[in-house]
Amino acid sequence: MRHPARRRQANEPAVTTSSEATEHAATGDVSSATASAAASAAAVAEASGPQTITMAKALNTAMADAMEADSSVLVFGEDVGRLGGVFRITDGLMAKFGEHRCFDTPLAESGIVGMAVGMAMNGMRPVIEMQFDAFAYPAFEQIVSHVAKMHNRTKGAVKLPMVIRVRMPAESAAWNITATRPSPTTPTPQG
Repeated sequence: MRHPARRRQANEPAVTTSSEATEHAATGDVSSATASAAASAAAVAEASGPQTITMAKALNTAMADAMEADSSVLVFGEDVGRLGGVFRITDGLMAKFGEHRCFDTPLAESGIVGMAVGMAMNGMRPVIEMQFDAFAYPAFEQIVSHVAKMHNRTKGAVKLPMVIRVRMPAESAAWNITATRPSPTTPTPQG
């Protein structure tokens, strides 16, 4: 039985406990690599107490843990390799795992998603990054026609174990960039 997703309350710890990680792994809510990473993070947290880290560091650590636990996990997208992502979320992953597991792509969102679909169909576990939510529009056809429908189209024979990671703007230095490309999640000022 899948557990309904919910937001963490302000008074709840941000660290998953080992019992929660075990429960998620047992119910199949997460991949084995993610369950392993969650269990190891929980063990560290229980041994040393909760730690406060930034969301960027948490994402970077989670991706590194998943890549370490499962050689089929790879990260690619716009400036994620050498630069480490425009917000440094993937910083150090190329150096640690090599150019074949963390690499830059052309600025072609539809191509990035299409490549991830093909890789996922062939046993890889791609984690792709688009720099901003407004950049998902060029990939919309791939996301709707392939990512969302492949499982049902093939009667469950084909699964697409992939992550599309997109930053959602919230009063950042990138506001002017995202404001030029309207999206459902980018509020535009009334003029």
